[in-house]
Amino acid sequence: MYQNKSMRKLIIFIFFQCMMFIHHGVYAQKDYRVRSIHYAGNNILANDKLEEQLNTSARKKLHSLLFWKKHAEFSLSVLKNDIDRLKSYYIRNGFLNSNIDYSLDTLRSRKLIDITVLISENDFVRIDTVLFKGTLDSLAYTVLDSIQMNIASRLNQRFRDEDVFNTENLLLHHFSNAGYPFVQTHYQVLLDQQRKWATLIYDIEPGKRSFFGDINISGDTLIPESFISKRILFSKSDLYSQQQINKTQQNIFETELFQYVIINAIKDSVMDNNIPIEIYVKELPRYALEGGVGYGTEDRIRLSGQITRLSFLGGARRLVLKAKTSYWTPFSVGLSFIQPDLFVKNLDFSLNPFFEREREESYQIDRVGGGINFLYQLNKKTKLTLTYAVERDNLHELTDLELDEDELEYNKSILSLGRVYNSTNNKFYPTKGYILDGSVSYAGLGFGSDIQYYQFQFSLRNYLALSQNLNLALRFKTGVIQYVLNSDETPVEDRFYAGGASSLRGWSRHDISPVNEEGYAIGGNSLAEISSELRFPIYDIFGGVVFLDAGNVWSDAYQFSPASLHYDAGIGFRVKSPIGPIRLDMASPIIKDSFDFQFFISIGQTF
Repeated sequence: MYQNKSMRKLIIFIFFQCMMFIHHGVYAQKDYRVRSIHYAGNNILANDKLEEQLNTSARKKLHSLLFWKKHAEFSLSVLKNDIDRLKSYYIRNGFLNSNIDYSLDTLRSRKLIDITVLISENDFVRIDTVLFKGTLDSLAYTVLDSIQMNIASRLNQRFRDEDVFNTENLLLHHFSNAGYPFVQTHYQVLLDQQRKWATLIYDIEPGKRSFFGDINISGDTLIPESFISKRILFSKSDLYSQQQINKTQQNIFETELFQYVIINAIKDSVMDNNIPIEIYVKELPRYALEGGVGYGTEDRIRLSGQITRLSFLGGARRLVLKAKTSYWTPFSVGLSFIQPDLFVKNLDFSLNPFFEREREESYQIDRVGGGINFLYQLNKKTKLTLTYAVERDNLHELTDLELDEDELEYNKSILSLGRVYNSTNNKFYPTKGYILDGSVSYAGLGFGSDIQYYQFQFSLRNYLALSQNLNLALRFKTGVIQYVLNSDETPVEDRFYAGGASSLRGWSRHDISPVNEEGYAIGGNSLAEISSELRFPIYDIFGGVVFLDAGNVWSDAYQFSPASLHYDAGIGFRVKSPIGPIRLDMASPIIKDSFDFQFFISIGQTF
């Protein structure tokens, strides 16, 4: 009888263990790994936001190409902690009565687990009232009125902790920039759980209205104090603004003369509501030497060097000597004298003598000359340039280009006006924004120029974030060059060519070009290129792209013909580095051109 009761208890125990086994899978078994994580029942909070809360991770679909990399190990205790984290995350986002559970499904033969997170979001809490109170004077009320429309916590919206914190930070930011550096804020959340409404109360204590006091400049530098003072954007007795302090710090640092710039408001030394300001700077070494070596399938071995002399002739003036060599540019050396803030702020002047030897398959050219350049930084995104350059060119035919003797050596002068607008979010790895680059040039103004032509160039690069891990890059580029006056053709070295690592990648460098009777590339006077590139991560610093290019070069100016465009398609591999991605691209012509794969190695984005 006793044995029967014991057997019955054992059977019941095994039955309940089996039920737990069915619900939660074979989590007790060792060496299980996570194959996938799915979410069910979440209608408002997105999967990617929920995924950020989890320590349990599944391999991305793109990572399945890395067959040698194992799936992440499964831990039931970690998963349970993740479920608790999700519950807290839902509460912080206004879902006080959400229910979250999980189920496990196993593939016994491969010891892989599929996790499904089961979610019942239920109703969320809405914001009913937002109140501001405190000892506010008339100016403080003006500041408060100016930010009412920008606060994150809005009436009838879903309550979120993040919005509450953002609103508090917004209050601190605006008050500290309007003469209240000692502002303090506190908030309360009054919750009506039955009605699911929340009342937010922000208590603001702005403190005394303050002004800038004495400004003291010190540090390890030989730069005149007067030069630094010109870049300070506030004066003694101005209304205190933390934003003006931050902008001044950036303004001084952007002179590229200092290792660091520190600006402190001495708030514990306030006298008559005036706050003393301490500016400490540490100067960069007067001489800086830089060098680089690289390799690309086009340029082959590349060597470069640069010597910079800071504070040349005093102030922020710089003298820069640059030299480089590669297969297509055997020798190039240039000297730049740079004078920042010429006459007005943000207007930089430079004088640039140079000597350069370039070679192509059919010719070699030596250029010697110089130029003056004005660069005006209109704002953070927009630059304007005005350049006037003169040079003496000596052209050597390496093949039969059918050039006359008097065309092999000539003077050239070029006046150029350009504009660049850049709204991208990253210099080397942009995912948002666009770059608009345009210029107009005229050759033949003064200094006995033997060449007369005008040229237009325009390019647009646009970057779109399609998802968290998928970006689309687009480029359109065009140009026209037209001879005028006494010239009967444009210089072969200034014409347009297409094809190569940064152009149409289905062709080698300058392969797309009009040719002469002997079949040598002689360039054209009209250019159009269109490219699209889908960029995605693979693993860690590694990424990939698929791309499509189209374009052509035509002999005559304004001779655009969409029917004669060339097309290519390809794939690429990217490795992130501090100076931009290392690129490996493989592409082939498509549609009307015969397949012929090209392979490129280079550094930097294609566009």
